[in-house]
Amino acid sequence: MLVGERTKMNIKSLMTLFLVCAVFISEIALSNEGLKHKLFLLETSTSELKKDIESILLENEFQISKKSEQIFEIYYDTSDLHYYDNGYVRYQGVQYFTKRKKKEKYHESMQHYLSSGINNSYSVKHYNNVKSFEGKHPLLGLVKRKERVGFIAEIKAGGIKHPMRLKPIFQVGKTIYNYALSYENKEFMNLEVQDIEVDNLDYGMNLSILKIKSDEVIISQFDKKGREQVDQFLQRLSEGYSANAEIENEYKTLVDYIKTNNKYFYFNFKYPVFLKILYSLVIVFIGFVILYPILQKRNRKLCS
Repeated sequence: MLVGERTKMNIKSLMTLFLVCAVFISEIALSNEGLKHKLFLLETSTSELKKDIESILLENEFQISKKSEQIFEIYYDTSDLHYYDNGYVRYQGVQYFTKRKKKEKYHESMQHYLSSGINNSYSVKHYNNVKSFEGKHPLLGLVKRKERVGFIAEIKAGGIKHPMRLKPIFQVGKTIYNYALSYENKEFMNLEVQDIEVDNLDYGMNLSILKIKSDEVIISQFDKKGREQVDQFLQRLSEGYSANAEIENEYKTLVDYIKTNNKYFYFNFKYPVFLKILYSLVIVFIGFVILYPILQKRNRKLCS
């Protein structure tokens, strides 16, 4: 009898544990489904945007946590811009300072994203000794050797037969101002104001991006007052920047922005060496035009 009762108790315990795990997994799934990410390209300056957000936040009963960070990125692509409609591959360094000596360092990673569902991060290591042909490449050589084979295989699977053809397309420096919003100690939204400086072949430009990440599941659990405040906040935020279109792919947006401001973007990217030669010829020609009359006058004086 005791054995039978213990068996029944064990079965009940296992069933209870199973139900708890099922509920926990379902809550995670619901939470992930409830997450919404939105990106907006802004025409206003970052400082104006920060002032507007902070003034709107003061009108509500949200708890606010603020922080900022510096990020450096290098985007890579092929000459035909394979990743333009497909995702991105980029190096990213997030700035931090050591606790003791307060030295500036970076948390480095190589990130590969495809719209088909791939979103992986690889370790970065700077080697003094190059042991392979890939080690000399500006992209592949940065990936840690133990992870490089998998990284190259993933790039090939994504449609690039020759990963060695990937090359730097532009560099990005970001200052990110982060606002974490909570209501009754439950974080429900994260705002990122990104001040971005793009450097494309010595051609620099600035732009601002607003990233909004909200958890709809948590918001739905608020009382009526909390939900109304969230709706009012989003309404005020959208009214100020309704003219700015929502974007889906940050890399594509950056490329479009560069193309708008630099008409020779594709030519510069595909033929950078030719462009440098052309610049050199122009400088030589201008120098010749300036020096030729001077040399002519000098020759006339010597002849006379």
